Amino acid sequence: ARDEDYNAMQAQLKLTCQEIITLRRAQGAKDVEIAGLQREAFKQRESHDAGIKSLATELESQRGRGRELVEELRRCKAKVAAMEAQVKDAKTENSSVRESEREWESKVLRLESKHLDERKMVESLKKERE
Repeated sequence: ARDEDYNAMQAQLKLTCQEIITLRRAQGAKDVEIAGLQREAFKQRESHDAGIKSLATELESQRGRGRELVEELRRCKAKVAAMEAQVKDAKTENSSVRESEREWESKVLRLESKHLDERKMVESLKKERE
């Protein structure tokens, strides 16, 4: 009976050793798979980091462009304000010129009227002499 127990234990030991070998092979395959996944994860991380760096660079570039556009807008507003002031001055000057024209036209009309009155008086004096 002891030999049977011994043989049964040896058979069980052989099975256990085979299971251990199979498990170790499976573990080795899993280790290779894990190493591959780690490499892939590292590559993805590097790619992700490069993408983030690229986006950060692009963001900073766009912020700089935004600052330039804000400055350009400020300059354009200043130009528009200056042009509006020039237009206002030109309208004021135009109004002054029109007022001066009206004054001169009035003076010319008064002088023409005065000249006409003097001429009539001269004509009248000429007729009286005759």
